[in-house]
Amino acid sequence: MRSEPPAHPRMQSALSPLKPVNAAPPLAHRRPHPPQYRQQPSTMRRTPALQLPLEIQQAIFNYLDRSALLRCMLTHRAWIASAQYALYSHAQPASPAALWKLTKTLETSPHLRKNVIELSISGDTLRCGVRPTDPILQIPAPTLLPNLRSLRFTGFDEVFRSSKSIAHVGGYLDVTELHLHRCRVLAPVHLEQLLYSFPRLTTLTLDSVRWAGDNEPYKVTFGQLPERALQLRTLRISNPYEYAPFFQWLIHSKCAVRVRHLELIRFDVYNLRPAGKFVTELCEPLESLTLGYNLPTYCDHGERRIDLRMNNKLRSLTLQIYDCQGDYVRWANTLLLSALESPLERIAFSLTLDSRQTLWNDAWSTLHASLTTYWPATLKEVAFTHYAVPGFLQNVEPLFQERFVELKRRRILSVTVVRSQDY
Repeated sequence: MRSEPPAHPRMQSALSPLKPVNAAPPLAHRRPHPPQYRQQPSTMRRTPALQLPLEIQQAIFNYLDRSALLRCMLTHRAWIASAQYALYSHAQPASPAALWKLTKTLETSPHLRKNVIELSISGDTLRCGVRPTDPILQIPAPTLLPNLRSLRFTGFDEVFRSSKSIAHVGGYLDVTELHLHRCRVLAPVHLEQLLYSFPRLTTLTLDSVRWAGDNEPYKVTFGQLPERALQLRTLRISNPYEYAPFFQWLIHSKCAVRVRHLELIRFDVYNLRPAGKFVTELCEPLESLTLGYNLPTYCDHGERRIDLRMNNKLRSLTLQIYDCQGDYVRWANTLLLSALESPLERIAFSLTLDSRQTLWNDAWSTLHASLTTYWPATLKEVAFTHYAVPGFLQNVEPLFQERFVELKRRRILSVTVVRSQDY
């Protein structure tokens, strides 16, 4: 019988029974894994970015743009809630189509309604629509925004002209902040009705707000005022025009006894005197005041002073000076001296210079002496804005730093130079 030839050594090794390369030893000889290598639950194996609290995630996501937030939602399901909050917390629809899409999204996704905290609407974009209806009526219904706290209207012309639009906006009963920018109401009474439509309103901003009858007096009858007083805590007014009746209405509506933070920006000769009377009416409640005025040179600055002697709880004072001639600086010094009895903790200056003004006159020396004598540690910030025009000083930083050595040493001096090609 013919015998088979012996197989090649390599074939013999290939035909031999396979053995695992890292064969585990018997159970009796196994060593337990160290604690750091033991298998952990899935919740414990999360990356550090997924273990952050929800509040910290939302604060981080607020710095991301829309495209980055959408990518975060697709990255991990743990980021969906924070990304959705960052997307919808400050809703700013830029077109009628975007506003319509926001409304439909809130109608079909009830879980997103609680994320909308602030809503900004621009009348310039809403007027691009085809329907000639009131743009206020195109805002989502209050039932779709249960947690809305801030409303911002920009660029509306003759808004709130009907009781229907005021009732539609007044449905947001939990709104605490109302901001109106470049708006024009048909009559002052409409603005009054709008303010009383929000029972929890604490912050009001009126920036370049006009009404049709600017020169007509406020027709306010004390018997017609609601029994409920306004609960305003913060009031910001910028670029007013004939606001004397408005300040009178605020005083009569018992709003002046509750305002804590007041900002009066870019006030002219027609509004500074009624504003000063309103500040005097505030008395004790006022805690911080920001004042920016721009008076012509022919005005008597002494007759338009604001007396702060009655505001004995004033802690913060910020002055914005848009013209640094001697009369303006003396006016600011008089205002500061009237606050000697106030417990001021912070004083800030914001000054605008041009080719006509310098800082080497008697008014500046008097103001500097008052600050160093009475408030050496209270002055916290001095900001200069210099418009460098051709034929005038271009590099003023060394001059300011040489003039105000103490401010530079305390690191409270800032100088911003705006070149002629920037404006």
